[in-house]
Amino acid sequence: MLRYNPRYQIFLALSDAVIVAVALALAAWLRLTLDLGAPGVTDAFVTPPALFPIAILLWLFAFQQAKVYSAVDSIHFRPAARRVIAGHAVACLLFLGVLYITYRDYSRLQALYFMALALIGVLGHRFVLRVLRGRLSPYINNQRVVIIAGANAVGARLGAKIDQADHSILRLAGYVRLPVDAPADESVDAARLLGEVDQLAEL
Repeated sequence: MLRYNPRYQIFLALSDAVIVAVALALAAWLRLTLDLGAPGVTDAFVTPPALFPIAILLWLFAFQQAKVYSAVDSIHFRPAARRVIAGHAVACLLFLGVLYITYRDYSRLQALYFMALALIGVLGHRFVLRVLRGRLSPYINNQRVVIIAGANAVGARLGAKIDQADHSILRLAGYVRLPVDAPADESVDAARLLGEVDQLAEL
């Protein structure tokens, strides 16, 4: 099974930590800027400094439990988005629980702003990475080199699909002939013919 490159996992976790921290800071600004909710003293909407590491740890924990950082989702965006949303939902519940126990005076509207901004930020980040996937693929996944056993029309069709795929998870090295392959079969580019199937171990 293909997995994320460990460096890319670290990059995702650090990016999510920054997004959560920025969303928490922006939530305080929105609470003061938007004319919504009950008026209050300006100091009441200042985010307690301790909430920043707490929120970051909660989101990273929830995302880890939802397999956001270890799942194979570099090809399809929807499965990745579903895992992010599931992890975000768990993190929100944990965050509200922490507020209930510790900071009961923290604005609930401000908390709503924060949770919405965090979700938008994380999903937006994933979408940008999805758009740039072609360039980032070598850093996202450990690339697998593929040799196709079968220098025939079926092997050629499979090789074409690998070559035309919009990702770099698989790299086609070439083909080896099977005993049943016709020597005159020109379905496969001769330059990519590596040898016979009994040479596979050497290759």
